[in-house]
Amino acid sequence: MRSTTERIKLAKKQADEIKKQRNEKRHRLAVISCYSFGIALIVVISALVCNLNFAGFEQTPMHDTASIFANKGFLGYVVVGILAFLLGISVTLMCDILHKRNKERNEGNDRTDR
Repeated sequence: MRSTTERIKLAKKQADEIKKQRNEKRHRLAVISCYSFGIALIVVISALVCNLNFAGFEQTPMHDTASIFANKGFLGYVVVGILAFLLGISVTLMCDILHKRNKERNEGNDRTDR
């Protein structure tokens, strides 16, 4: 049989675990919603750009160059936008990983030795 202090410690530990799980779920939801919003924004902007008529520019078909944008191709804008978004995510994650590694290295070294 456990004492009262042991039961209180166990209850606090379980409460902390529940809070941690809730925070992880909130974080996951926030990340997923931000990525979804970014992709939806890319699609909307691509649709708007496809329907724009730029005054002063000739409307000539592009047969050999930039075929991804030929005939105001909606999918071309979407592909380029999503690739740019994924590149931004990759660079951000890489910088975050490098920052964490440098922080761990600095914590491992004694600052008094410097």
